Amino acid sequence: MRNKVDNTALDDIYTPAVDAETGPFEVYEWHNGATTSTVSISETDTIYVTVINDHGCKASSDTLYAVQGEVPDFPVINEIGGGLVTVPAYSYIWFLDGDTLDGSNSQYWDPDTSGTYTVEVFSEDGCSLVSSPLYIDYSHIVELSKNEFIIFPNPFNDSFHVIKSNLENVHMILSDVTGKIVYEYTEFDNEELFITVSLPDLPAGVYILGLHYDDNFKAFRLVKE
Repeated sequence: MRNKVDNTALDDIYTPAVDAETGPFEVYEWHNGATTSTVSISETDTIYVTVINDHGCKASSDTLYAVQGEVPDFPVINEIGGGLVTVPAYSYIWFLDGDTLDGSNSQYWDPDTSGTYTVEVFSEDGCSLVSSPLYIDYSHIVELSKNEFIIFPNPFNDSFHVIKSNLENVHMILSDVTGKIVYEYTEFDNEELFITVSLPDLPAGVYILGLHYDDNFKAFRLVKE
Protein backbone atom coordinates (compact mmCIF):
# COMPACT_ATOMS: atom_id res chain seq x y z
CA MET A 1 0.00 0.00 0.00
CA ARG A 2 1.19 3.55 -0.66
CA ASN A 3 -0.15 7.04 -0.26
CA LYS A 4 -0.20 9.49 -3.16
CA VAL A 5 0.35 12.61 -1.06
CA ASP A 6 3.81 13.54 0.15
CA ASN A 7 4.81 16.54 2.28
CA THR A 8 2.86 18.89 0.05
CA ALA A 9 0.72 22.00 -0.11
CA LEU A 10 -2.97 22.59 -0.59
CA ASP A 11 -4.57 25.54 -2.29
CA ASP A 12 -8.03 27.04 -2.28
CA ILE A 13 -9.14 25.42 -5.54
CA TYR A 14 -7.77 21.90 -5.68
CA THR A 15 -8.66 19.36 -3.00
CA PRO A 16 -6.13 16.54 -3.28
CA ALA A 17 -7.14 12.98 -2.52
CA VAL A 18 -5.14 10.43 -0.60
CA ASP A 19 -5.67 6.95 -1.93
CA ALA A 20 -4.83 3.68 -0.19
CA GLU A 21 -4.01 2.08 -3.53
CA THR A 22 -3.08 -1.55 -3.11
CA GLY A 23 -6.50 -2.63 -1.87
CA PRO A 24 -9.28 -3.24 -1.88
CA PHE A 25 -9.18 -3.92 1.83
CA GLU A 26 -12.01 -4.87 4.11
CA VAL A 27 -11.51 -2.01 6.56
CA TYR A 28 -10.01 1.49 6.22
CA GLU A 29 -9.38 3.57 9.34
CA TRP A 30 -8.15 7.04 8.45
CA HIS A 31 -6.70 9.67 10.77
CA ASN A 32 -9.95 11.64 10.61
CA GLY A 33 -12.28 8.69 11.21
CA ALA A 34 -13.12 8.12 7.53
CA THR A 35 -13.64 4.51 6.47
CA THR A 36 -13.53 4.84 2.67
CA SER A 37 -10.57 3.90 0.48
CA THR A 38 -9.98 7.58 -0.43
CA VAL A 39 -10.14 10.76 1.64
CA SER A 40 -10.01 14.36 0.48
CA ILE A 41 -8.12 17.03 2.41
CA SER A 42 -8.55 20.79 2.25
CA GLU A 43 -6.51 22.05 5.20
CA THR A 44 -3.24 21.43 6.97
CA ASP A 45 -3.39 17.94 8.44
CA THR A 46 -1.39 14.90 9.51
CA ILE A 47 -2.50 11.95 7.39
CA TYR A 48 -2.28 8.22 8.06
CA VAL A 49 -4.44 5.15 7.53
CA THR A 50 -4.72 1.65 8.94
CA VAL A 51 -6.14 -1.11 6.74
CA ILE A 52 -7.36 -4.64 7.42
CA ASN A 53 -7.65 -7.31 4.72
CA ASP A 54 -10.15 -10.16 4.49
CA HIS A 55 -7.86 -12.39 6.58
CA GLY A 56 -7.85 -9.92 9.45
CA CYS A 57 -4.27 -8.82 8.85
CA LYS A 58 -3.64 -5.18 9.72
CA ALA A 59 -1.12 -2.71 8.31
CA SER A 60 -0.49 1.01 8.83
CA SER A 61 0.76 3.60 6.39
CA ASP A 62 3.53 6.13 6.83
CA THR A 63 2.47 9.41 8.42
CA LEU A 64 2.34 12.31 5.98
CA TYR A 65 2.05 16.00 6.77
CA ALA A 66 0.09 18.18 4.33
CA VAL A 67 0.49 21.95 4.61
CA GLN A 68 -2.16 24.37 3.42
CA GLY A 69 -0.55 27.12 1.37
CA GLU A 70 1.08 28.05 -1.90
CA VAL A 71 3.70 25.85 -3.52
CA PRO A 72 6.79 27.79 -4.68
CA ASP A 73 7.86 27.78 -8.30
CA PHE A 74 9.87 24.69 -9.18
CA PRO A 75 13.53 25.60 -8.66
CA VAL A 76 15.80 25.42 -11.69
CA ILE A 77 19.50 26.22 -11.21
CA ASN A 78 21.17 28.38 -13.86
CA GLU A 79 24.87 29.15 -14.04
CA ILE A 80 25.22 32.86 -14.72
CA GLY A 81 28.33 34.99 -14.45
CA GLY A 82 30.22 32.39 -12.46
CA GLY A 83 27.42 31.95 -9.93
CA LEU A 84 24.31 29.81 -9.48
CA VAL A 85 20.88 31.45 -9.65
CA THR A 86 17.48 29.92 -9.00
CA VAL A 87 13.86 31.12 -9.01
CA PRO A 88 12.58 33.81 -6.62
CA ALA A 89 11.24 32.34 -3.38
CA TYR A 90 10.60 33.25 0.24
CA SER A 91 13.72 31.45 1.50
CA TYR A 92 16.38 29.05 0.29
CA ILE A 93 18.76 26.28 1.34
CA TRP A 94 21.61 25.32 -1.00
CA PHE A 95 23.29 21.91 -0.85
CA LEU A 96 26.64 20.62 -2.07
CA ASP A 97 26.81 16.84 -2.48
CA GLY A 98 23.80 16.58 -0.17
CA ASP A 99 25.30 18.69 2.64
CA THR A 100 23.75 22.01 3.66
CA LEU A 101 25.81 25.06 2.76
CA ASP A 102 26.03 27.54 5.64
CA GLY A 103 24.67 31.01 4.98
CA SER A 104 22.92 29.89 1.80
CA ASN A 105 19.55 31.61 2.27
CA SER A 106 19.81 33.44 -1.04
CA GLN A 107 18.56 33.20 -4.59
CA TYR A 108 22.23 33.23 -5.62
CA TRP A 109 25.14 31.02 -4.62
CA ASP A 110 28.79 31.59 -5.52
CA PRO A 111 30.36 28.12 -5.84
CA ASP A 112 33.96 27.71 -4.73
CA THR A 113 34.41 23.98 -5.28
CA SER A 114 33.38 21.27 -7.71
CA GLY A 115 30.45 19.05 -6.84
CA THR A 116 26.73 18.44 -7.24
CA TYR A 117 24.58 21.39 -6.20
CA THR A 118 20.87 21.41 -5.38
CA VAL A 119 18.63 24.04 -3.86
CA GLU A 120 15.45 23.78 -1.80
CA VAL A 121 13.11 26.75 -2.11
CA PHE A 122 10.34 27.62 0.33
CA SER A 123 7.10 29.57 0.07
CA GLU A 124 6.03 31.86 2.90
CA ASP A 125 3.67 29.08 4.05
CA GLY A 126 6.59 26.69 4.53
CA CYS A 127 5.93 24.55 1.46
CA SER A 128 9.09 23.58 -0.38
CA LEU A 129 10.43 22.02 -3.57
CA VAL A 130 13.92 20.72 -4.34
CA SER A 131 15.69 21.29 -7.64
CA SER A 132 17.23 18.67 -9.86
CA PRO A 133 20.96 18.25 -9.14
CA LEU A 134 23.49 20.21 -11.17
CA TYR A 135 27.14 19.18 -11.32
CA ILE A 136 29.59 22.10 -11.35
CA ASP A 137 33.22 21.72 -12.41
CA TYR A 138 34.83 24.65 -10.64
CA SER A 139 37.82 24.61 -12.99
CA HIS A 140 35.45 25.62 -15.80
CA ILE A 141 33.79 28.49 -13.92
CA VAL A 142 34.34 31.80 -15.67
CA GLU A 143 34.18 34.66 -13.19
CA LEU A 144 33.09 38.15 -14.18
CA SER A 145 35.85 40.67 -14.76
CA LYS A 146 35.83 43.89 -12.73
CA ASN A 147 34.00 45.84 -15.45
CA GLU A 148 31.39 43.18 -16.26
CA PHE A 149 27.82 43.20 -14.98
CA ILE A 150 24.83 41.00 -15.72
CA ILE A 151 21.37 42.54 -15.46
CA PHE A 152 18.31 40.29 -15.60
CA PRO A 153 15.46 39.83 -16.29
CA ASN A 154 15.02 42.56 -18.86
CA PRO A 155 12.20 43.45 -19.34
CA PHE A 156 11.25 43.04 -15.66
CA ASN A 157 7.99 43.16 -13.74
CA ASP A 158 8.55 43.82 -10.02
CA SER A 159 12.29 43.37 -9.61
CA PHE A 160 15.57 42.87 -11.43
CA HIS A 161 18.96 41.51 -10.41
CA VAL A 162 22.54 42.66 -10.84
CA ILE A 163 25.45 40.21 -10.76
CA LYS A 164 28.89 41.76 -10.38
CA SER A 165 32.44 40.82 -9.46
CA ASN A 166 33.62 41.12 -5.86
CA LEU A 167 36.18 43.80 -6.74
CA GLU A 168 33.97 46.83 -6.94
CA ASN A 169 31.81 49.03 -4.76
CA VAL A 170 28.90 50.14 -6.89
CA HIS A 171 26.79 53.28 -6.92
CA MET A 172 23.50 52.52 -8.68
CA ILE A 173 21.24 55.14 -10.25
CA LEU A 174 18.04 54.40 -12.18
CA SER A 175 16.66 57.24 -14.29
CA ASP A 176 13.72 57.64 -16.62
CA VAL A 177 14.18 58.81 -20.21
CA THR A 178 13.99 62.48 -19.14
CA GLY A 179 16.95 62.01 -16.80
CA LYS A 180 14.89 62.11 -13.61
CA ILE A 181 16.33 59.80 -10.94
CA VAL A 182 13.69 57.30 -9.78
CA TYR A 183 15.95 55.05 -7.69
CA GLU A 184 19.41 55.37 -6.17
CA TYR A 185 21.46 53.12 -3.94
CA THR A 186 25.08 53.33 -2.82
CA GLU A 187 25.48 51.00 0.14
CA PHE A 188 26.55 47.83 -1.65
CA ASP A 189 29.38 45.88 -0.07
CA ASN A 190 32.09 44.99 -2.55
CA GLU A 191 31.67 41.36 -1.45
CA GLU A 192 27.99 41.44 -2.41
CA LEU A 193 27.85 39.66 -5.76
CA PHE A 194 24.09 39.38 -6.27
CA ILE A 195 21.91 42.45 -5.90
CA THR A 196 18.11 42.40 -6.10
CA VAL A 197 16.31 45.67 -6.80
CA SER A 198 12.58 45.53 -6.04
CA LEU A 199 10.48 48.26 -7.66
CA PRO A 200 6.90 46.97 -7.81
CA ASP A 201 5.39 50.48 -7.81
CA LEU A 202 7.59 51.86 -10.58
CA PRO A 203 5.46 52.80 -13.60
CA ALA A 204 5.93 50.76 -16.76
CA GLY A 205 8.37 52.31 -19.20
CA VAL A 206 11.96 52.57 -20.36
CA TYR A 207 14.71 53.41 -17.85
CA ILE A 208 18.46 53.83 -17.79
CA LEU A 209 20.43 51.99 -15.11
CA GLY A 210 23.74 53.65 -14.37
CA LEU A 211 26.41 51.74 -12.46
CA HIS A 212 29.27 53.85 -11.10
CA TYR A 213 32.35 52.03 -9.80
CA ASP A 214 35.77 53.55 -9.06
CA ASP A 215 36.17 56.14 -11.82
CA ASN A 216 34.16 54.09 -14.31
CA PHE A 217 30.57 54.12 -15.46
CA LYS A 218 28.31 51.71 -17.33
CA ALA A 219 24.74 52.25 -18.49
CA PHE A 220 22.05 49.70 -19.28
CA ARG A 221 18.65 50.16 -20.88
CA LEU A 222 15.93 48.55 -18.73
CA VAL A 223 12.26 48.05 -19.53
CA LYS A 224 9.65 47.84 -16.78
CA GLU A 225 6.52 46.00 -17.93
